[in-house]
Amino acid sequence: MPSFDLAAQQLGVPFSPARSPHAAVLDANLTAWLNETSLVGDGAVARHVRAARFSDLIASVYPQAGCSELNLIGRLIVWMFVYDDHFDPHRLGLAPDRAHQAADQLARVLRSSGSPGSHEPLWHALDELWHQGFRETAPLLRERLADHLLVFARGVALEVSMRVDQKVPLLDAYFDLRLDTFAWLVLVDLIEVAEGIAVPQCIRNTTTYADLIRTAGRLMFLINDLYSLNKEIAAGETHNIVFVLQRKYSNELSEAFAKAVGLFHNDVGRFVELRTRLEQMSLPQGERIAVSRHVRALEHIVRGELDWCQESARYRTGPASGAANLDLEERPML
Repeated sequence: MPSFDLAAQQLGVPFSPARSPHAAVLDANLTAWLNETSLVGDGAVARHVRAARFSDLIASVYPQAGCSELNLIGRLIVWMFVYDDHFDPHRLGLAPDRAHQAADQLARVLRSSGSPGSHEPLWHALDELWHQGFRETAPLLRERLADHLLVFARGVALEVSMRVDQKVPLLDAYFDLRLDTFAWLVLVDLIEVAEGIAVPQCIRNTTTYADLIRTAGRLMFLINDLYSLNKEIAAGETHNIVFVLQRKYSNELSEAFAKAVGLFHNDVGRFVELRTRLEQMSLPQGERIAVSRHVRALEHIVRGELDWCQESARYRTGPASGAANLDLEERPML
């Protein structure tokens, strides 16, 4: 089995690291919340979640959030990780019907006014998060966040269907699908929850802003795909940028890996170029400040993801990885 060493690739971004002063409180609160909701039980899966150090990720990608906002964001992000983990290849990743049913159930929870319609911890945790935690979120942002959560779930279901059909998407289609399965637009929405700022609509409608958001999202999933490659080779996964590039160019896996690293470096340069273009727009002072803060927030997200993937046990292989199979009979979803 081939193995790829990211340390030699010098993956880096020209963004300074940051960390929330509420990191320790977040870690304690996430642990308590997971225990209260029984979301991951108390066995191997719980150990897997602890080994991933999600609180380190969240404290780094939303360092400017207040304590209560950080706890709310942290719960939603961990919930999405747990949801996504159900559809790994060795779990429900070969059950497209279950994946589509789960997406439908997610929609029901978000659109309902009360009961999640299921006694499973996964749905009760989301119901509490959405109808209590995000209750005071601005209506337009809440609606957009709900739409993007559903895009995430539908993307996961599509990925499962493609895996069963043994389809490796074409490159452009993979970019679109991966942004969905990464829940990228959800993470962008959460900037507004974290910092209490909104990008002016006149900026949101520009091609420059759209390109910046897409480029940052590409950086995120390229980081994730590169650091998870060894684990996904071992698991028999096919949805990874390296496999997509290998198919496109009919070359060796090592060559496709090098191309993926090249894409990452190109996108770093593209992000810097778009950031400069956006910040040079003629804007009123208030809008300029909002845009600048939003750009810095995107930088924190990308840098935080990179640092976490380098340090977390989530994407390692072998006995020290903290990996665990989810017992589907013990922890059913639906």
